[in-house]
Amino acid sequence: MKKNNRKLKAVIIEDEEKLGKMLSMQILSGSDDIEISGIFESVRKAIPSIFAHTPDIVFLDIKLKQESGFHLFDYFENQDLPFEVVITTACNEYAIKAMELSAISYLLKPIDSEKLMEAIAKAKKRLATKKNEARYLTLIENLKENNKKIALPIKNGFIVSPVNDILYCKSAGNYTDVHLVSGEKHTINQNLKFYAELLGAFYFFRVNKQFVINFNHIKKFTKGLKWIIEMTDGENIQISELLKDDFLTKFSGE
Repeated sequence: MKKNNRKLKAVIIEDEEKLGKMLSMQILSGSDDIEISGIFESVRKAIPSIFAHTPDIVFLDIKLKQESGFHLFDYFENQDLPFEVVITTACNEYAIKAMELSAISYLLKPIDSEKLMEAIAKAKKRLATKKNEARYLTLIENLKENNKKIALPIKNGFIVSPVNDILYCKSAGNYTDVHLVSGEKHTINQNLKFYAELLGAFYFFRVNKQFVINFNHIKKFTKGLKWIIEMTDGENIQISELLKDDFLTKFSGE
């Protein structure tokens, strides 16, 4: 996004000098509307520049030698973040899952130039709304292993909800209706496949083409010519013939 032809300013926080310079070159070679305000080896050293120059995007390595990259968010506690964050990481699957649930852009090292451009494009789009605070607060919560939350993108921002408050997700064409235990329904601009993959690591299962259900909110399960699940809100959902065995395996925890 450009404002009066102003270039977007970016800061890189990366404790490996070679990797920081390489990332800078990748950004500049792929985006002619971004300038690099600085490359810093720690959050502590980057903060004065961030406050002074208010970058639009911060590329953040989360595993730094001196500290965790997530300390960046401590400086903006209870504030709207004035910039987008793109996380660069070689970290474990758990942290990556936390980022996915929080709708945070991340790049796995070594950084692929095409994926870098995709992340920058998403950051530019999000800068147009500045509705990013909820996602970063959710990310911090998700990194506390027993408190998983998900940021659900809606038209004007995000709804933050505990993962276990989701009853089920229902396909609505290219969109997904997310039904919560509160009775709320939110229509999200992502297809059902996205949520089947995102929630699959938790106690969720795609039972047919239309539904991804939360096992924790099954009220009744009936076998017969058709296998039917009754959810706690009264919704009756048929299990696909092809998925019956997989359903039983996950349901029984085998």
